[in-house]
Amino acid sequence: MPDCEVGQQVHPLPDAIPSKTAALVEPFTVAAHAVRRAAPRKGETAVVFGAGTIGTGAAIALEHLGCSTVMVVDLSDFRLAKAAELGFATCNSGTEDLREKAVQVFGEARALRGTTADVDIYVEAAGLDALVGTYPSSAPAATPPRTYGTSSTSRRAASPTFPRSSPTNSPTVISRRTSSWPTT
Repeated sequence: MPDCEVGQQVHPLPDAIPSKTAALVEPFTVAAHAVRRAAPRKGETAVVFGAGTIGTGAAIALEHLGCSTVMVVDLSDFRLAKAAELGFATCNSGTEDLREKAVQVFGEARALRGTTADVDIYVEAAGLDALVGTYPSSAPAATPPRTYGTSSTSRRAASPTFPRSSPTNSPTVISRRTSSWPTT
């Protein structure tokens, strides 16, 4: 990293922290930042798209901050097995019906277009813009979702840290169910 300053762009770590542990600091920090933007409350539910390091970190942070049930969605059975070992509900969206599995895990709620899974928070951590919008009618009509970023539609959001055009792979809070329409 050219022209970096110790204490600014890089930080020294104590020798007691192994390199493998230190390598997880940045992705877990990114995951925790996205989850804090969703402001999870005790007893809420969440779906995390992506079971990589950042997605798993987001699931851990959601549970730590009070979510009662977190489901991790991915295409990799290996990654989903690791998420299941950590106690998360899982869905392989390549071989399972995501809507059906989510209803099994979370129960049903009224939605604008019928019924859907009763989920409060969605986090996209797979790095695929195409995921935004793949789970329509996700919030009950009485509690429409709040989105983050500059878009006004309920299924688009900017990254919690960087603009959507950024080449970085940052998780996105897709929507957050609230008790009233957002004012901003």
